[in-house]
Amino acid sequence: MKQFVFAISFVLLFLSACPIAAAQEEQKSCDFNIVGTWQSTTGGHSNPTLLRFAPNGIATVLERNSSGAGPEWQAGEKSRYKLENPKAPKGIRLTPIRPGRNAEGEATALEITKYDDGAFTTAVTVTPDVELTRWIRVDPYRYFVVLVAGRGTPGYGAPAFGMLIKSDGTQTQTEAFGLYPTQDQNVPIVVMGDISGEIRKQFEKEPGEELASMLRLEVSAGPYERALHVLKTWQRRERENTLLYNIPYLDNAVYLNQLASSLNDCAETIKLEKLTWRIDDPILSQQNLPQVPYFFIRNLRRLNKELHIKDADFYDRRQANLLPPR
Repeated sequence: MKQFVFAISFVLLFLSACPIAAAQEEQKSCDFNIVGTWQSTTGGHSNPTLLRFAPNGIATVLERNSSGAGPEWQAGEKSRYKLENPKAPKGIRLTPIRPGRNAEGEATALEITKYDDGAFTTAVTVTPDVELTRWIRVDPYRYFVVLVAGRGTPGYGAPAFGMLIKSDGTQTQTEAFGLYPTQDQNVPIVVMGDISGEIRKQFEKEPGEELASMLRLEVSAGPYERALHVLKTWQRRERENTLLYNIPYLDNAVYLNQLASSLNDCAETIKLEKLTWRIDDPILSQQNLPQVPYFFIRNLRRLNKELHIKDADFYDRRQANLLPPR
């Protein structure tokens, strides 16, 4: 089979007839649900104190039990909480409950500067210069998004896919979908589909940048679920033979762009460089389509180098157990 070399002018002409807008999915709701247990981080450092919000409007501080007897976590101070516009909150008011006839202390108002269904960020409204506090929902799982693409050749490319990992420390669920090389009657081709364990194994360790590009992220449940929705949508299209285009490289570029963009649907999770599909697109205007995923993911990695998880740390995080205190 001939190796395909796609000129950017052809791609843009093709897209003018089949707009990328047709590929957009209806956005999932970003309604907020504060019920549950949350752990705070300030300045990148985790705070061992947890805060549990109950459906009855009571927030309880959970503190480590240093006595060595009894459960690891114990209930501490309680407050009444009230969200301003619960589904799309702009602030939260915490009023301490004091001992004796359910007396209440002075309330604290926190501005919610951004939120997601797995995280939200607060600032004390009376002190605008205070450092922001980010709250992460505690659940039994840790969630990872991995984008990876081999460089390959300008005319043929290499495997390029998105992989989603959900782990509770003992069991791991993995979904991987994208483009990979195969053969049809001994003729080399590339197809969209589920990525085999054999191909995933090639990228277990971080490759050299000249060979492949990789971005590994740990995210909260919200971005993970939205990315999973994108992945499942493209799995269904491949299964039903309803992919958007008859060019696998183009389908894969659209898919990876959607997968990365979905992480920021409700709040900024990463710094994005979206493929614009215009003649001035910094990637499409300079690279052949088979290698677009490599340069796209390489740029994302450089924009988010502080968030990228190295090999050893990635293994440790997957083994960590985040079961919430009872």
